[in-house]
Amino acid sequence: MKKIFWSLTCIALVFLSSCVTFSKEFPASSPVDTSQAYIFGVFRRTNNTPVAYLTLNIRNVENGKEYVIPFSENYKAYSLQIVPGTYIISRILSVGTLKDKMGEFQLTSSYKGLSNRFSVEPGTLLYIGDYKGSITNSFTQNYVITRTSVDSIEDNFDSTLEELLRNKINFNILTARNLLAE
Repeated sequence: MKKIFWSLTCIALVFLSSCVTFSKEFPASSPVDTSQAYIFGVFRRTNNTPVAYLTLNIRNVENGKEYVIPFSENYKAYSLQIVPGTYIISRILSVGTLKDKMGEFQLTSSYKGLSNRFSVEPGTLLYIGDYKGSITNSFTQNYVITRTSVDSIEDNFDSTLEELLRNKINFNILTARNLLAE
């Protein structure tokens, strides 16, 4: 009995350590901390696959902290508070309904700002683009094949910033910057 308990505990720990935790969106009513930095954009999933999530992962190259931004069916600006520093878009993940990693790939883009490391200073509101991504499943006799892609990245800085400021008026005190224009 003890052996079964420890085996199940080990399996649970392995499973939990491979789970993905989504970063929480910055609440509209929260006060802005000008010693911190903020990123924003639109992260839209164009199809509704019930068995998977799509995420954009951004990693702080100085401390290794990774922020996981989920794509959603909603077409709305998403913002996230981050520690000022140097970042890189580390990967795109497809994540199962139990938040287990199903697949990953590196983001390729014609926007130089997205392909390189970028710095975010305190009091900055950094736009990283409007993304459209998709997950499709095809079924064979023995397998489910999942295809994950970022179908487009668009520079809608002015309209996305306008929407964000309309919904989160506290962001008016931050300096907005467009990473795609760099």
